[in-house]
Amino acid sequence: MRDTAQMNFSTESGGLRVSRHDDPARYELHDGDELLSFAPFTESDGVMTVPHIETLVQHRGHGYSEVLMDALVDDLRSRGLRIEPTCGVVRRHVRALPDADELMVR
Repeated sequence: MRDTAQMNFSTESGGLRVSRHDDPARYELHDGDELLSFAPFTESDGVMTVPHIETLVQHRGHGYSEVLMDALVDDLRSRGLRIEPTCGVVRRHVRALPDADELMVR
């Protein structure tokens, strides 16, 4: 079993779970044991770089990347980190937040 800092979130439709795995460095969204979406990252000097977010083909169109990004941003805030989004989807999500200027590295 790998080391995991885990954040649990529930939705009206059931128990979606977002976890941050430091090895390998990525956030994962699961429904039970099924992987729905993930986002790899690197972290250095208080900045997390997220190069992309991916939702598995069979799970696209259900808003899972939004769920994953909300949890990722909550984790960043709680850890006092900033984000450098190199992916357009991640960048748009962060820019739409009220505290985007405080979170995002330009």
